[in-house]
Amino acid sequence: MQNKKFIRAVLDEDAIICEFECTLGNDCYSSDYAVGKNWFDLMIDTSDYAKVMKVFQSLINGDDKEWETFANDIKCRRGTHMLIDFKNCIEIREGKKYLVTVGTEHYLS
Repeated sequence: MQNKKFIRAVLDEDAIICEFECTLGNDCYSSDYAVGKNWFDLMIDTSDYAKVMKVFQSLINGDDKEWETFANDIKCRRGTHMLIDFKNCIEIREGKKYLVTVGTEHYLS
């Protein structure tokens, strides 16, 4: 069985990357590079910024469960883009909310 390639990030309430792991290939940012950076500045194209920010805020605020799973275009290290299917959840750590997101490449069937 082939290993599934993925991207996993933990974001604080300000969308700062606290944990990061990516096995999607050479276009992935390293954990050392990504941790501490803003998810939106690093990964989200300006054309999708408002849509993804709405999803992020809805999840952090606990307002909307319909955004638990969604597909999103992300910017990669070499300036390329990938369409990723993300599954999201909120995790509470020491009284603070974090968004945990795990994504795999989007495949059309």
